[in-house]
Amino acid sequence: IGGSLLSNVRANCLMLGGKWYFEVLVVQPGKTAFRVGIAAKNFHPRDKKGAGSYPSTWVFDAVRCEKMHDGRSKKYGRRVQAGDVIGVKVDMTRHTLRFYLNNED
Repeated sequence: IGGSLLSNVRANCLMLGGKWYFEVLVVQPGKTAFRVGIAAKNFHPRDKKGAGSYPSTWVFDAVRCEKMHDGRSKKYGRRVQAGDVIGVKVDMTRHTLRFYLNNED
């Protein structure tokens, strides 16, 4: 995934419980944003504001180096480069979410 414009991709996997982990390989980071995270099924990937701008979305923007949720952001991590791997660990029982960059928290 990569490019110069903000794009959203949604997997068809409903996380109702348990622990989940997935990774995204950065082929070419965007110039303005590169967001990876989770969203409730009511979030539409064609939304112009993007994931992280709504209460039902939680993301790591790997270009702006921010964690985002409900339109709020907090500085986090470092800028990604081609070849980096972003990991997302979700624990639905404990209601926790962690991001990893090349296996580092």
